[in-house]
Amino acid sequence: MEGSRPCKNCGSRTLESDYDTGSLVCSSCGVVQDFENYQAQLGGINGPTGTYIRVGTAGSGTNYSYKETKIYKAQKLMEDLLFRLEFSPAMSSEVKAMVERITEGEYGQGDWLPIFIGACAYVVMRKNNDTVPITQVAAVVGCDVHELGRMVGRVVEFLGLKLPEFDVVDAYKRAIRTCPSFIDVSRDKVKTMLRQGVFLVQCLVKWFVTTGRRPLPVVAAVIVFVAKLNGIDMQIGDLANELHVAVSTCRLRYKELLERLAEVAQALPWGKDITVKNVMKNAPFVIQYMEMKSMSEQSPGWSVEDLEKLKISHECLSAIYSKYVDEISENQSIVESGVNSRRVREGGDKFHTSFEWWKGNSDMSKKLFLKQILDKDVGLDAMPPSFVNGLLACQKRRAKIEAAKLRIETIMNPWNVVLSDGGNLSLSKCVNVGKKRRKMQVDMDWEDFVIETLLLHKVNEEEIEKGYYNTLLDLHVFDSWGM
Repeated sequence: MEGSRPCKNCGSRTLESDYDTGSLVCSSCGVVQDFENYQAQLGGINGPTGTYIRVGTAGSGTNYSYKETKIYKAQKLMEDLLFRLEFSPAMSSEVKAMVERITEGEYGQGDWLPIFIGACAYVVMRKNNDTVPITQVAAVVGCDVHELGRMVGRVVEFLGLKLPEFDVVDAYKRAIRTCPSFIDVSRDKVKTMLRQGVFLVQCLVKWFVTTGRRPLPVVAAVIVFVAKLNGIDMQIGDLANELHVAVSTCRLRYKELLERLAEVAQALPWGKDITVKNVMKNAPFVIQYMEMKSMSEQSPGWSVEDLEKLKISHECLSAIYSKYVDEISENQSIVESGVNSRRVREGGDKFHTSFEWWKGNSDMSKKLFLKQILDKDVGLDAMPPSFVNGLLACQKRRAKIEAAKLRIETIMNPWNVVLSDGGNLSLSKCVNVGKKRRKMQVDMDWEDFVIETLLLHKVNEEEIEKGYYNTLLDLHVFDSWGM
């Protein structure tokens, strides 16, 4: 009986609590009292939970524990990333099993989790010989490429795996098929571009342009070159953004490709006139020459004895020579009438000739093993660019060392040095820039001063040629001051 509260209907103090609903009811008139059924929930952490507390996912009164919630969120994140990477059900199951194995079923949470899932996904792709670049995975995950690469290394080391080599040819094929710029291009032209690109990519492999370099900039350079060759206007910056690679690196690889083709073109009759700037105009002839060279079998060299064994009359030799001259004149007339009159520029350099210059019969247009590529002859045997640059740098440092030795000898023993008319041992020279003013043009840089300092401290010249100046200064110059 509630004697302290009157009934809102009759005013009597005969309020009782209903057993079923918990509401206050007047025993005199039977009216249920509105807004009088609130009961305070008293207690600590383990006290009553209230009406809507169990709907949440935190606290001691939730339906799910912390571990279950963590696993649920991690699995949801993993499914989202695998869906965006377009993984098949089999590969998705392999990634999930790898994540569960490495984390021992605990999964995890935090900023490192999506990077870890992306690393496992990339490892699974490489195991299945899929050529999805790591830059694309990093773009989907939303992290830095170097950060994802470090995580991939940790995953590979933990599992004791040995990933297969990245196939640059497959990467080129994938980039051609998925490039948005080639959606409106006919299938026949795309097929031709595939074979042309595979040919050029494997030529770059033979010329060691891909050695020790990232493969995707090479792929981008070849795609842009092949696109221009087939009359498709494409900017290298747009393609670099699609492949998630640096634009400057792609341009450097494109320049190296043009330089190699210009070197090959020197074997043509008009090769002396072909440079990096105009090699694109002569690209069909250069590539056709490379294709013919790769199809020719390398025969052993002729000796004088072999020539003497041949019984060829003068009439036969004359007929062979006349046939050769006729073929040359016919080809020149085709080039002059066909190329010069039917070359049309529509948005880019389009090459339309009266004959189909691309045959695609060479084995270099198909995917070959590395040994087979190196055995092919494509008209040029180039050294690795890094090796050539290293030799040039050593030669430059050797010249600086000799000049520094001569300057030191001139200062220490001036009476023993005889200057020739062409000798130039001065640190600077005057350049006339006006009637009264003269500008001092310095011929030396910081490297010359460092080399002089090292020579004065009796450092071996072979060590100086390697170019590790900071290490040599620490060992022979600054360390000697503290002694």
